[in-house]
Formats: sequence, C-alpha cells, structure tokens
Amino acid sequence: MSEKKDIHEDLKPGYGDYAHAGVTAGLSCIPGIGGPISEFFSMVIAPPLEKRRDEWMGIIYQELVRLETEIDGFKIENLKENDQFISVLFYATSIAMKTHQEEKIQALRNAVINSAIDQSIDENMHMIFLNLIEKNTPLHLKLLNLLSNYQPRNINRQCGNQTGGFNKTNVSILLPEIKQDLELCDKLERDLVMDALLYECIPKENIRISDNYSKRVTNFGQKFLNFITYPLGRDDK
Repeated sequence: MSEKKDIHEDLKPGYGDYAHAGVTAGLSCIPGIGGPISEFFSMVIAPPLEKRRDEWMGIIYQELVRLETEIDGFKIENLKENDQFISVLFYATSIAMKTHQEEKIQALRNAVINSAIDQSIDENMHMIFLNLIEKNTPLHLKLLNLLSNYQPRNINRQCGNQTGGFNKTNVSILLPEIKQDLELCDKLERDLVMDALLYECIPKENIRISDNYSKRVTNFGQKFLNFITYPLGRDDK
C-alpha cells in the first residue's frame, strides 16, 4: 500500500490538475464541433477554473497554517488521517468551484476550518450544512445571521398559541439592499423556514415577556451559523 502524500503539499496552491490536456483532447474528438469547443474550453473555461481552485486551496492552506500557530497541539499533518475532514474539504471545494460570491466562499472556508478543529459534529450534519451553504444565497446567509442577533420590540405575529416578532419592514431594515421588495422578503423568509433555520411561529419558551424579545432562529439554525462562523475570534481577509 502506498504511503499517503504530505497534506502540506496537497493543500499548497499552484496546481493545474483539472486534466486540462485530457479534457481538451476529448472535446476535440467531437465530430464537426470538437475543435471550436476545445478552443472555447481552453480559452474561457479552464483558466478561471484553475484560478478559482488555486485561490481556494491557498486560502485553506493559509488558514490551517494559522491554526497551527494559534491552537496548541494542532498539526496539519494529522489531518491526513481524518477522513471526516478530508470529505468536508473535498465537498466544500466542489461547491467553492461553482461560485464567485465572497460570502459563500467565506462560509465554506469557515466550515472547513471548523471541521478541522471540532470533531464533535456528526458527519451527516457536516454534509447537511454544506448543502445549505450551496443552495442558499448570500442574502439568505446574511439575513439568518442578522436575525440571530435581532431583538424586535413589537411582537406582531399571532399564530395559534404561538407568537412571532417579524415582518417585512424588519427585513427591509436588516437588508436595505433588497429595496422594499416584499416578494423577495417573502421568498427569503419562506426558504429559511423550510430549511428549519427559522421558526415560522415563535415558541412561547423563546419569548421573554419582560423585554418583549423573541428568538426567531431555531437551535438548528444557530448550529448552522456556528459551523459557518470563523472560529478564532476574528475574520481577517
């Protein structure tokens, strides 16, 4: 059995391993249009793909080096034996390759770093959380994060024996970039509720009558936020 490669080398940026030559050769064999497709791939598709991968792996490598300096006992080389971390890294990399949005790249980076230092999260939850990063937009992620610290003073939603503290005006205040788009407000809220990240109606136990505060983010939603939050207390870019 061959010895595993040094994870330091695996994570360093500067690779062009998308099998560019092989893919180009395969495309060129398509009758009639193979040549133009091959040229299009070489000129338009391959360079940004390689650039995204190099930048992403560079970010991850730098952050892991940073963990070595700030967390006692943390060693990058130990990660090569951590199948759960490797799976998270590979899955997060596949998602990162498909987006240019900085907010999602940061969420994926934080997910990878948290998986490297916290082994208590179930591997199924890792995959669920990564899927949530992939499917949701930066607006979803930003709204969820803002609502985790939001304390509405006016409880305005009655839902059976439960109460809610959220309306479209609240969303437009939290996310001024949506410019009072009420349909978009509805969409963002429904999506987060469907993913069990927000309560549709606030359970009574999450309401403090004394200060009229309602907790909108679910416990599951808070775990998700913790997973995509930078773990070292600062988020230097």
